[in-house]
Amino acid sequence: MPPIAHIALALVHALVAVLAAGLVFGVSIVFQEPAGMWLGALVLIVTIGAGAASQARFADELRDAGGALTGKPFDQAAAAVSLYRTRVSGGRMALEEALSPENIAYDMRRQRKMLDQVAMDRHAEKWERMARDIERRLGKSTAADRRARRTAIGGADEQDTLRRVERAIRGDGFALMARPILRLPTRMTAMREYAFAMREPDGMLRPPDDWASLAEDAGLSPFIDNLLLIRVARRMKDSARRQGKEGAYLHLSGASLNDSVVLREIVTVLDGDAAALSPRIVLGVAQRDWPELSDEALSALFHLAGAGYALALDQPQDVDFNPDALRARRIKYVVAPSALLLVRRSGAADTPEAERFREKLNAYAVDLIIDRIDDEERYRDVMDFKPAFGAGALFGGYLPADGRVE
Repeated sequence: MPPIAHIALALVHALVAVLAAGLVFGVSIVFQEPAGMWLGALVLIVTIGAGAASQARFADELRDAGGALTGKPFDQAAAAVSLYRTRVSGGRMALEEALSPENIAYDMRRQRKMLDQVAMDRHAEKWERMARDIERRLGKSTAADRRARRTAIGGADEQDTLRRVERAIRGDGFALMARPILRLPTRMTAMREYAFAMREPDGMLRPPDDWASLAEDAGLSPFIDNLLLIRVARRMKDSARRQGKEGAYLHLSGASLNDSVVLREIVTVLDGDAAALSPRIVLGVAQRDWPELSDEALSALFHLAGAGYALALDQPQDVDFNPDALRARRIKYVVAPSALLLVRRSGAADTPEAERFREKLNAYAVDLIIDRIDDEERYRDVMDFKPAFGAGALFGGYLPADGRVE
């Protein structure tokens, strides 16, 4: 005798088959369609067959669940109810797991990562095109132009250096270098200042101190600054998750900012992903260059400041800063070498003067970065100025950015 669960399921299927066939037969009689009789028979056969198949599947599942095919009817019914409850419970658990906050957050992170990668690839392609355009612009200058540029500099060694700089610009011959700028007094790395070193034919890296001033005098700074900005922007975008909030300090020359083509490209790069880059990039302009900037350059800098990029006054020639001028230029940082701040005759800070200087900067929410801190004695001297940040040989010099551990 079949189990009570099988009987109940068979009765349900039989009832469905009869109702379906009766509905088709009734419609055929009302509308006097003989074909409906055959259709009703077909429905009845299909429904009974489906019921039998479903009953067989149920029996297999009941057997797997441990329900006996013989025994007391109530035991069999309890086994059937337990099996169906397991089915429902499993579906509910799967749904709850899919809708859990952890899984939703994971899916959102995965989608965000995919979108970030698409945006990164798009920016990388755009920046790569811009870099190639810079090289082509330099390449379009005639041999006579290049000879005139080198001849204006002077000696044979300087001219040879400029030839190497030009080749580096055209052939990706620069290595990205970085040095740490530390938060004081904790000495935790807050940002890194980036610059280019020039690759020599033998693979050696030639530091910027050996050739940067010559390149600037020869009018090559706009090409170099533009390439540097593109490289750093790509690096900051690619390493956002590894470096966290670590920032980047970039110096822009007055020649670059006053070059309309280069200025537009700088704004394009920085505007293209301001939400990700602006909290992490500081743009420094030398004190001597600020008065020489064109209206277009000042407007572009103020636009970038409005987008969240911090501006810095660096390479100051004196410490008699005009606070109103700092505020008008939206300066957030002043970068000063330690020697400029210390009293030359004693090598120590004049404490009252240091306090007045610090109060002047504090009044306009300007942070002081002291450079050229080369040893512990110099560090102790400059701490009278309560700098927010410091850099120098004591904290580490320029190293290949691509070779250091992130």
